[in-house]
Amino acid sequence: MRRIYIFLVSILVTAALALMAALVPQPSMGAEDVGAVVDLVLLPSSQTVGIDDIFDVAIQAQCNGQDVTGIAAFIDFDPNYLEVQSVTDGGTLTDFVVSDYDNVAGTIDYNAGTFTQPLPSGTFNVATIKFKAVNPDGNIPLNFSATFPRESYADFGGDSKLSGLYGTTITIVGESTPDNDNTSSELPPDNPEEPDADSNSLPGENENTLPLPPPSQSTLLPNPQSQETLPPITDSIDWYIPVSIIIGLFIIGILVVLMRQRSNR
Repeated sequence: MRRIYIFLVSILVTAALALMAALVPQPSMGAEDVGAVVDLVLLPSSQTVGIDDIFDVAIQAQCNGQDVTGIAAFIDFDPNYLEVQSVTDGGTLTDFVVSDYDNVAGTIDYNAGTFTQPLPSGTFNVATIKFKAVNPDGNIPLNFSATFPRESYADFGGDSKLSGLYGTTITIVGESTPDNDNTSSELPPDNPEEPDADSNSLPGENENTLPLPPPSQSTLLPNPQSQETLPPITDSIDWYIPVSIIIGLFIIGILVVLMRQRSNR
């Protein structure tokens, strides 16, 4: 009789463990071995706009088959030439979003993630930044920050999968308003030589004529010790209810066996 009870308890324990393994959600690990292959890119890679133009720059994630649960994009810009109007999420990482920008410091901080299965693993827009051009200049860089505490990264269950960061270049064309518009006047007709004497010394002639060299696009590897890690993948299934039932049945079965053994003595 004791062997029968032990056999029944073993079956009950095995069934409970199997049910727990089936109900507890597991993260999708199909792309686990792909590795650090995710690139964060600002698009378009370059564009030319005019003064007071409103234009968009997209933050794109190129995952190359690697599942991601979250992305942090920290971007630096020159507030003397650019002004952020808005930052809009791309609709893929929507479970939690933290978005902030500072037009005085010239910073954009964007962090978003997802718990929804299947996890994104292709190419998608993380967010779209709307800028306004406020002053003319050539080749203004717009780059990701890769240094702590503003360290851009791509994350999968707490592990960094970032491969490279690629910025963009903005060229703003147009003419700024001169500060001395009212200094010019007509010369008297009895001095015909004066125009030639001043023709080579017009104010502001050489201002802003030499464009800055385009910034190099660096592929900065992230620091794996980033302190901004996303929470582990979970699921919306309330698995703890059936697990609690199984554990209760298991305890009841053990009590029944013990009572039967005591009564047979």
